[in-house]
Amino acid sequence: MQPYDPSARSRYRFRLRPEIRRALALKNISQNEVARHCGISSGYMSQLLSGGRFPGPCVRRKLLQALSNFKFEELFEEVVS
Repeated sequence: MQPYDPSARSRYRFRLRPEIRRALALKNISQNEVARHCGISSGYMSQLLSGGRFPGPCVRRKLLQALSNFKFEELFEEVVS
């Protein structure tokens, strides 16, 4: 995988890794807190966590800022279609 440039529009799709939900619970961080910090709805955050939606570059950047103790590779996995 190439280095991540959050401002670049790419043909690659990424989704949140399934284990992120568990990691948030262990750190006592609710998905609603993350959603508020990112400026997205809790419903959209739920869809991201379940793998039902793929965050665009802007949302990925906001998630990286909100969850700054995680690296990009720990948060996201590339979806090959």
